[in-house]
Amino acid sequence: MGKNYGIILVPEGLIEFIPEMAILISEINELVSREFQGEIRDYVVKHLSYSSQALFNFLPQGISS
Repeated sequence: MGKNYGIILVPEGLIEFIPEMAILISEINELVSREFQGEIRDYVVKHLSYSSQALFNFLPQGISS
């Protein structure tokens, strides 16, 4: 049929066991625990490590906002 879409179901909590996601979550938690000015998404993206930034930008907007 040539359709390039599908659905992936990930059980709640499982995502944290993916090492890259665990690092990203840890970095985000650290960043939002501090005071900051402006939009949270802009602040977070600007202060993530390079690899976490790439992963964050890869995620769909609905998940990463």
